[in-house]
Amino acid sequence: MRKITDEFVDSVNAELWQEGVDKYGSKFSLPKDLEKEINETIRALYVLQIWQRNGSSGNPLSQLSAYSVSENVAQNVVAQYLGDKYIKQLEKEKSEKTEKRKDKWDSFIEWANENEGKEFTTEQLEKQSGFSYQTTLTYVKTSPVFEKVKKGKYRVIPIDDRVRKK
Repeated sequence: MRKITDEFVDSVNAELWQEGVDKYGSKFSLPKDLEKEINETIRALYVLQIWQRNGSSGNPLSQLSAYSVSENVAQNVVAQYLGDKYIKQLEKEKSEKTEKRKDKWDSFIEWANENEGKEFTTEQLEKQSGFSYQTTLTYVKTSPVFEKVKKGKYRVIPIDDRVRKK
């Protein structure tokens, strides 16, 4: 990993502007988009400098995001000056995110569809759903997937019967 100093940022800044001048003839002829990208790249390098000064803890892409550096510039700067390992690390973290509430309910309903016609206690349904007792009980009472057999006991309604009840 490269140490980002003021001198390094200044040299990158000069290099980027020189490339633009070589391509377009004058720094006043540069397209506004390119100017923005150069300025955003330099700002990203200063943010990375702060990140390094604070011990390089966490993912630098998160730090850049906290400073509102655009995602494509952030990824380019990190890949070019720090290496791809941080980008791969962030992608891995995103893929390992916790299961969302909607996904839990969807898997619970899918499980219920696989067990149609069977009876379960509220405690069994609570364990299967992964939600609290009260949340599960409220859902089971209002859901078209379950019917009450007796207190604390519910049956999964077969899919064909659910369609007819509607």
